[in-house]
Amino acid sequence: MNCRKMDLLTLNQFSVLLWKNFTLKRRQFFTSTLEVLTALVFPVMILLFRTLTAIKVVGPYNYTSHPINTLPSYLKNPEEWELTYVPSNIDVVTEITENMKRNLNISVKVQGFTSEMELEKYIKYDYGSRKVLAAIIFYCNFKSSSDPLPLEDQGMQIMMMEEVLIFSEPIFRFSDCSFIFVFLMCYAIASIFFAFMVSTFFNKGAGYQIVMEKESHCDVEKISAIIHSHIPDATVENFTGAELSFILPKEYTQRFEALVNDLENKQKELGIANFGASITTMEEVFIK
Repeated sequence: MNCRKMDLLTLNQFSVLLWKNFTLKRRQFFTSTLEVLTALVFPVMILLFRTLTAIKVVGPYNYTSHPINTLPSYLKNPEEWELTYVPSNIDVVTEITENMKRNLNISVKVQGFTSEMELEKYIKYDYGSRKVLAAIIFYCNFKSSSDPLPLEDQGMQIMMMEEVLIFSEPIFRFSDCSFIFVFLMCYAIASIFFAFMVSTFFNKGAGYQIVMEKESHCDVEKISAIIHSHIPDATVENFTGAELSFILPKEYTQRFEALVNDLENKQKELGIANFGASITTMEEVFIK
């Protein structure tokens, strides 16, 4: 008889170890899945906002529409617009540009730059460049400011504003705060979502687990009555084989000591071989 009891006890202990190992693996799976999903929330939200949110800033790539029955704004208010040219340190180029302005017979502003690099920096970084109508670039090998135009020159090129930016990769315009706003909004929403996930899956309903190994004469009803006398909201988690376990809500933490003392004093009477308490695992929280 004793040998048979030992074999049965060994089998029950082996079953408990298998169950705990299975529970641990499931907990690791749920934890890993939650971490991966949480990490993907922020970049996915950034991509969605960039796809769905149209950032429209008047500049080299976005122009306000004009009705065909009205004059464009650069003819209504020409003083707000400007004409740029390169190079500005050559007298003959400046003279040609000023003559062109007079022939246009509009009060458009004229601004010169010594090199194409300065012009590109102005268009990329200066918010006032959104009012540039065109850029005139003279391709001549001038050696001094007093040199005349050569008889055989390389010509000149007139480019609209968006054409100037083709020669180099466009850089983010500092005056455009739309992307920064979208970034901060996505970061805030992702942080709130992460805090909600933590409070929902790690705090809400989580508590402690008390596990008992039963003896042959274990009185489950008395054990349940004692536990509920100390912690009314305790629930039975497992009642199979030689194991009996309860989930104890964290709101009753101050009563745990009295419960443990009561169980220790009546351990033999209740038929408890041994017992222990631990924090509720992720698996129980998900099942609940």
